Amino acid sequence: MSSERERQRIKSAQRRVQERDITPCSVANPRRRKLCEHDDPRFLRTYLPGVFYCPFTSEQEQFIDDCGRALKYGTRKAKAMPRGGGKSSIVKYLQLKYALYRQLRFPLIVAATSHKATQTLKDIKTKLRSPVNKELHEDFPFDTSIARYVASAPSRANNVTWGGLPVHIEWGPDRIIMPSLPDGHGGFAIVKHGLPPHPEQIGTILACLGFTSDDLQGCNVQDVRPDFVMLDDLDSRDSLSAENGIVADKIEECIDKTVAGLGGPNRRLGRVYICTITSRRSAAYRYTDLKNKPAWGGQRVARIISWPKRKDLWDKYVTLRTENLASDKYGRKARDLLVANFDEMHLGAIVSTPHDYNQEPLEDGEPEHLSPLQKCYDYIADEGMDSFLTEHQNDPPEVDVFSQSRLTWLSVAESAGEFLQRQVDPTTTAIVRGVDVRKIELHDVTLATDSLVRYRVADYGVRSHGTNETTVEQAETLILEALYRLSDKWNTQPLKDEHGVAYSADLTLIDKGWIGNWNEEGEIKTWVSQPVETFCLEAGLDRFLPAKGAPNYSPQAPAPGVIIGDNWHINRGRGKNRICDEVIWNAAHWHRLVEELFLLSEDNQDRAELFAVEGGTWSNHRVFAQHIESGSRQLHAEMARGSRSRKPQFRRDHWWDAMAMALVGMSIIGHRVKRRERQKPRMTLSQMAGR
Repeated sequence: MSSERERQRIKSAQRRVQERDITPCSVANPRRRKLCEHDDPRFLRTYLPGVFYCPFTSEQEQFIDDCGRALKYGTRKAKAMPRGGGKSSIVKYLQLKYALYRQLRFPLIVAATSHKATQTLKDIKTKLRSPVNKELHEDFPFDTSIARYVASAPSRANNVTWGGLPVHIEWGPDRIIMPSLPDGHGGFAIVKHGLPPHPEQIGTILACLGFTSDDLQGCNVQDVRPDFVMLDDLDSRDSLSAENGIVADKIEECIDKTVAGLGGPNRRLGRVYICTITSRRSAAYRYTDLKNKPAWGGQRVARIISWPKRKDLWDKYVTLRTENLASDKYGRKARDLLVANFDEMHLGAIVSTPHDYNQEPLEDGEPEHLSPLQKCYDYIADEGMDSFLTEHQNDPPEVDVFSQSRLTWLSVAESAGEFLQRQVDPTTTAIVRGVDVRKIELHDVTLATDSLVRYRVADYGVRSHGTNETTVEQAETLILEALYRLSDKWNTQPLKDEHGVAYSADLTLIDKGWIGNWNEEGEIKTWVSQPVETFCLEAGLDRFLPAKGAPNYSPQAPAPGVIIGDNWHINRGRGKNRICDEVIWNAAHWHRLVEELFLLSEDNQDRAELFAVEGGTWSNHRVFAQHIESGSRQLHAEMARGSRSRKPQFRRDHWWDAMAMALVGMSIIGHRVKRRERQKPRMTLSQMAGR
């Protein structure tokens, strides 16, 4: 019985040995393999036809040559190419090529995040093991057959053999080591069986790391240091909002110090930095600037090298596509214009990617694009010229220094003074309020001016009057009721000075910009009466005024019934879309002032100062400060684009709006009265209009 068990054990052991042993195969086409060894474009087109299915452009051929030089001789290259230009694919699969021919010891992939770097290595591993790449598997049987065996279960790397010889291979998520035969090649022919030139040496190491990884410093594997580094789009999207180029500074420091030292003494280190320039403050912009980083041989490739001469026709094309998109989702009206004027609209145009356009038919049976230039203008029509210049031209619009937001929530929260909430100084000369109106909330800010601080935030708050289930129709009544409750609160909890003297607000501006509407039996309906205007009329227009921020404010010409001030004007009486007076204010100007006031130094009397809160200002003022920061970032994003787009949904910046309105109110008070201490009677709106 025991002898039978022994036979079964031996038989099972032999079966396991056979299962983990890879049968050696001969190279199917030695000539093809040899021709590709020193011809990088030929290798990519021959062994990876599913990736490189279009002919290489002159720019791509030049880039392949640049990469090959860096891989072989340790040179540096920074190249900015359009999105989808194949730059990442070229570099990562050239690393695979040089690893297969053992022309590199240790290529390292460094990306903006570890996830992105791991994905790049995963793509290389997939091509190495995939049966789809038939030619690659036929001509590199040693590497690909072993990779296919261990990839599905990486633990197999511990005992895999090749023709009975033990194989050394590693196959992990962030590192692989190409197979080698520690005991030599055992009589197998190097040329015939596709073994590396020195099969007993450790195989080429391919590894990946995120840019911020601690393992980047002094990286080495089994005492082998990198001899090539792929730097892939290190400017993450978060870096677009980096203040004063701080993120780019960190990237530059890492590249020039940490990465530069990876090769070790007296060792070559090729470096290729591939990127699309996201901002003129990005690291990509610096490294592709020959004047700034001449050693990197920076180049910027644009998708449109030479723009078409008939700009007027393309402007018309963009207009036709954008204006009719709802009823013409494929832009066929614009396409008809192109068909009728094809040669004329392409006159003078040169693109760097002549094969990059979709000729496949869409749902209507017509091809999506007739030319690569049309694809470019479709993108311009759909996403905007600024986006095209950034994503495809590597020429992002120049942004004014002011458009770099320097305001943080912490700097706002730390601006608290010594006065407590709803406490004012006896020298107070003006008090104003701003109220931002939402469907279910009111956010208010109270500002006071005194001899110590010009803009004292004496109070702020938020009151809810509905839920997420509240309909727009219901909100009409709820907003009006909420405004009355807020007014009652101000009356019962007035501002007071150190002597207990109560102060009331001189003026309150209430946002009326949000107009409710709803659908009833297929008909769009609006409020019966504007609740903000209704409240202001009933509470008194001398103390409460409806206000509306204008994103693209135009100064108002003098006219009867209009009061003109500093970046604001008041339309008197009833109008086409109003039932009473209204304040129209320059949103960009007054929002910008909110930011400036919180950036002033502590000793500046014009600074904005928050009230002090017992228990610490940091925790109590944090949410308010985050509203201010959020609004500031949105403002600068709009300035960078050169226009004000619709505010993103769910953005929490309502106290930012309320404070801007309070500042407008302060300006109106300065226009209406000469200050309380002059003891002059207050000027009415009628008197102001008559001046």
